[in-house]
Amino acid sequence: MAWKKDILSGWGSTWEMAKKKGRTKSEPRWYIAVAFVPAMLLVGILVYLLSIPPAPVSPTTQTSTGERIEAPDFKLKVITPEGLTDREFTFSSTRGSVVFLDFAFSWCPHCNNMAPIIKRLYQEYSQKGVVFVTVMGSSGSSPSASASFLS
Repeated sequence: MAWKKDILSGWGSTWEMAKKKGRTKSEPRWYIAVAFVPAMLLVGILVYLLSIPPAPVSPTTQTSTGERIEAPDFKLKVITPEGLTDREFTFSSTRGSVVFLDFAFSWCPHCNNMAPIIKRLYQEYSQKGVVFVTVMGSSGSSPSASASFLS
């Protein structure tokens, strides 16, 4: 049993030494350095980012260069809620006016959702001189489908 006492006392003395040094586990100290360096690097980056002055605020509106570019002219057949007419719309007839140009397809769900909003805009702004033009797409659509979309 003497060997057990020597082994136990040997462990006991190692344990006592570890407690005196403030360590109860035998972990190498380089673990502390590995954890400390990235933490300090993160703190340094955070301090740097917080010390950068904010960018100057630019005005929300931009000044025009004064150069005007005219929209190209085009012609379209006019479709009313009653159907296709013999009339033609020429874009050049709107020169000098503010034009709300909308492109829509009768089968498009987004276009169908936007139609009541555009109608309200038309009721409010057409009296102020804004010209509203809806160009109906022809892919998978017919003049009668476009007419029913307009009503």
